[in-house]
Amino acid sequence: MPSLSDRLKSLGVQVGAEQLKPPRETRDKSIQAHLGGELVSTERGDAYVVERRYPVAGENYPAPLWGSGSLDLLEAWAREPGVAGLGREKFAFLDTETTGLSGGAGTFAFMVGIGKFEGDEFRLAQFFLREPGEEPAQLAAIEAFLAGTTALVSFNGKSFDAPVVNTRYAMHQQPSPLEGMAHLDLLHLARRLWKLRLPSRRLGDLEIEVLAIARSAEDIPGYLVPQMYLDYLKYGDAEPLKGVFYHNEWDVLTMAALMTHIADLLSNPVEATRHDLDLLSIGVLHEDLGQVSEARALYLECLGRPLEQNAWLEAARRLSFVYKRSDEWDSAVKLWQTAAGKGQLYAHEELAKYHEHRTRDLGAALEWTQGALEKIDTQGFPVLERYQWKPALEKRLKRLEGKIRRISE
Repeated sequence: MPSLSDRLKSLGVQVGAEQLKPPRETRDKSIQAHLGGELVSTERGDAYVVERRYPVAGENYPAPLWGSGSLDLLEAWAREPGVAGLGREKFAFLDTETTGLSGGAGTFAFMVGIGKFEGDEFRLAQFFLREPGEEPAQLAAIEAFLAGTTALVSFNGKSFDAPVVNTRYAMHQQPSPLEGMAHLDLLHLARRLWKLRLPSRRLGDLEIEVLAIARSAEDIPGYLVPQMYLDYLKYGDAEPLKGVFYHNEWDVLTMAALMTHIADLLSNPVEATRHDLDLLSIGVLHEDLGQVSEARALYLECLGRPLEQNAWLEAARRLSFVYKRSDEWDSAVKLWQTAAGKGQLYAHEELAKYHEHRTRDLGAALEWTQGALEKIDTQGFPVLERYQWKPALEKRLKRLEGKIRRISE
């Protein structure tokens, strides 16, 4: 009489745990056939690593990976003193592929891609977990690869990649080599530089819109990556992972090219900028960093270019306040008069302040205040802006009328 186990097998039910995942040798053969790579010996075992080298000038990748642009503004923005003086061999470019996007102790990086410069080449290594048990060896190999680098470059790495990697080292009670490194997270700077022009500042979109690069059909969407790794662990077929390796490889290369492009752009914005809106964003960046003279020059440059009206008016507004802070009242007033003629309420308010407190022309101050109130009461004026502006304007009007009345009595 057949046993219960035999009857379950005849019905196609898997019995026992031996075959819940493919044998190790099956996965290893598939990896070698489709991915290449080699085993790197560490004190914690063998780590699987795929390496490629690229000429810095951009051959085999359609953009320079390092240029001559200064990193001074990048250093100031990132608040990482000393970064601008580092040689390129001190930078490491990091991107991870993980089992999930939530982070935390349950998420591990099954692939860590890191690029660094060695001579005239960009050396890119991808540290891959053939199975999760190899993580101690993977982490040891990453630490060895990072030796000699002191600055980390990432894209959203401060919020995601670096914490994930640091957590994995902590899980194995090992200090992370990322701790203490200067960190340039290009995502936040990209949002500042291209928010006026681009609706999306994802790395892939910047690759197309800023670097003018298009990936091949081999690339895969990032949201598919975790499931593809889980499928590999389940079925042992490494061929679909070729797209994951390609995706990670180009993310790392793009980070190097993007930092180079940003450095060139910020070093010589008037000559290097291909889009006038970017020039305005760079001016705002300078101003926010307290570099007023540089911001002033860029705002003036913007006013001489055919910017669309809202951007032109924003450049004029910012430049007017630069003039105001430096007591260049004639220049500020000219810009406010132009802006007021284009319906800008702030300009009405500034002209009212100017005449009330500097020229003592209360009649002119009253006229500018009344003009602003008339504008916000016109049909179609945004309701929210009306509620924001009206109380202060009415208060100013009442005070001016009181002053004029007292003088005339």
